[in-house]
Amino acid sequence: MRVFIKYGEEKGCDYVELKEVSSVDSMIETVNKDVKDLTSNEGKLYSARVLYKGAFGLGYSNHPNWKEIIDKAIASAKTIKKKIKIKESPGFNKNIKTILKKDPKEISLKEKKDLILGLGDRKKFPKIVSLRKIYGELLRDYKILNSYGQDFTWNDSKIAFYSSAFSKEGSKQEQFLRRELDHKGFEIMDKAEKLVNESMDMAHKMLKAEHAIGGNFPVVVDQDMGGVFTHEAVGHATEADLVLQNGSVLKGKLNKMLANPKVTILDDGTKKTFGWLPYDDECSKASATTLIKKGKLVGYLHSLETASVMGVEPTGNGRAQFLSSMIIPRMTTTFVDNGKDKFKKMIGSIKKGYYLKGSAGGVVDTQKGEFLFNSSHGYYIKDGEIDHLVKGPSLMGNIMTTLKEISMVGDDLDFSMGGHCGKCGQSVSVSDGAPHMKIDTAKVGGQK
Repeated sequence: MRVFIKYGEEKGCDYVELKEVSSVDSMIETVNKDVKDLTSNEGKLYSARVLYKGAFGLGYSNHPNWKEIIDKAIASAKTIKKKIKIKESPGFNKNIKTILKKDPKEISLKEKKDLILGLGDRKKFPKIVSLRKIYGELLRDYKILNSYGQDFTWNDSKIAFYSSAFSKEGSKQEQFLRRELDHKGFEIMDKAEKLVNESMDMAHKMLKAEHAIGGNFPVVVDQDMGGVFTHEAVGHATEADLVLQNGSVLKGKLNKMLANPKVTILDDGTKKTFGWLPYDDECSKASATTLIKKGKLVGYLHSLETASVMGVEPTGNGRAQFLSSMIIPRMTTTFVDNGKDKFKKMIGSIKKGYYLKGSAGGVVDTQKGEFLFNSSHGYYIKDGEIDHLVKGPSLMGNIMTTLKEISMVGDDLDFSMGGHCGKCGQSVSVSDGAPHMKIDTAKVGGQK
């Protein structure tokens, strides 16, 4: 591949980046005792990204016709009018292999299917009317080589398992999801039986849950809900491309106090979560990037291009879903750092309010700073005690207001199971986390 780097440079490119990936993508989906989907697909793709006369261009193919791919990338760059200059980085040669205790390649699809079908004891949960389980694995060999002599190879394994249980009692119907996702081997399925039973147990319990009452309340959010808030409301707003496009409420807010001094938020690709990214898709090394430090906004998330435009160092957040996708700033593992407050004290400080747990999706407008996140479930807090289970609670508000309303930050940081984050038509693996946090006044959505 090195000879083709030289070919691109001789054609006038200031920078040439060649990539190749081979992958095996498998999925098994079952509903009750039926197999709904069982697939396994192999693929290979090759790409070249060049910096030509101040603009990035991209070319790709299913075949390693490197000269042709580079020519396509140059032609692509010629259609763009920009003046990007990227800073040269030191060369390296790095080969990373995800640690596997149980290699998925050594277990047949039939063995995996039979295991998944047998998970969960339905007899213990008579009100479960449907049980959906999904297993997915992506085994990927990924290589990047560029003009700076940076040579990075990653032999990776990503495993995901989802269990979604549906319960019914009379006219009442409920659903509860549990999941596990990580850069690991088939050992992730050691937890699968527990996850399936937990999903059925909570779907059962939700039938007896009361609807949340909407209104303004003090709330405590758990690590999962706090992590989702951090990712969606803060993380996206710090992605530098959105800042440059006037699509972030945090534009122009650097070095300004946005939150309680107890709040520190980072994005860190070195964390061994589902968002782990040792080097990004531009060979920038993962780092712990502080976004908010003791309440003050101190940084954004950058690719090579946005770092060049803003005159700062890249942060290791240049990511793309496929080799054929444009690289843009994306999060890895975004989280609120530990504080010193105790969970019990947070609950005890609330006369009437809510403890919100888990995540069931939501939306955010990074330009206006408005958000709405659904909690998977919650508990009503009465006179400083957790009182009863509630369903349908949501957290809504504005980033700039809610950050200031965080008054207590726990000492029990934990990371979510992770998931896939969508942006600009691309989906990448991410994770998030937080300790328990108290928000003094928050708008809670409910059906009462």
